[in-house]
Amino acid sequence: SNPFTINNQYFINLLKEEWELVTLSTGKQQYKAVGKDLYMLQTDLVIRWDPEMLTAAQDFASDNQLFLAEFRAAWTRLMNADRFDGPFKNLCAAQTAQDDLPTSRSS
Repeated sequence: SNPFTINNQYFINLLKEEWELVTLSTGKQQYKAVGKDLYMLQTDLVIRWDPEMLTAAQDFASDNQLFLAEFRAAWTRLMNADRFDGPFKNLCAAQTAQDDLPTSRSS
């Protein structure tokens, strides 16, 4: 899997692998895929353990296009979260190119 490509491989790995709790050399605990050099945190595995979250994970693992569509929608909402002031105002619209120019000082 390519770490520079967004896809549903996270959900496939989460559901397909068998996970065992291991203690790292730092003393911290993580879950490791049996027989592989693949790790997840307990917070990742909660997705497997919670029935409602498991259903979403199964949907995403089985349908990359569904995952990409949901990811795209969530990313757009996140990126625009502080841009809009209600459904009809755009906080960035009032800013112009002139606002970005440095002010000159006279000596």
